Amino acid sequence: MADNCVKLILYVQAKDGLVKQLEPRLRKMLVSYFDDKSSLQVVYVDENPGVATKHKIISLPTLAKVSPPPVKHYVGDLSDIEELSEVLGKSVFHR
Repeated sequence: MADNCVKLILYVQAKDGLVKQLEPRLRKMLVSYFDDKSSLQVVYVDENPGVATKHKIISLPTLAKVSPPPVKHYVGDLSDIEELSEVLGKSVFHR
């Protein structure tokens, strides 16, 4: 993936039904803003606790924008797209 691409990582619990609603919604949002210049990785912290520890994830769900810099995190309710875009950076969600 090129450096100018948007990369998000969603940290959730596998047994949480939230990911079934949230993942497709986030993917749709990324496609609508960035076409194929984005990626979303889902990390199930209960299955991969080392990853959460390494990235200092202390609350779920957490959405991390890891590219482009700077890294930003949004924790908790991810249903408000406008608020989410504010936290992650307007430049990422508005062309």
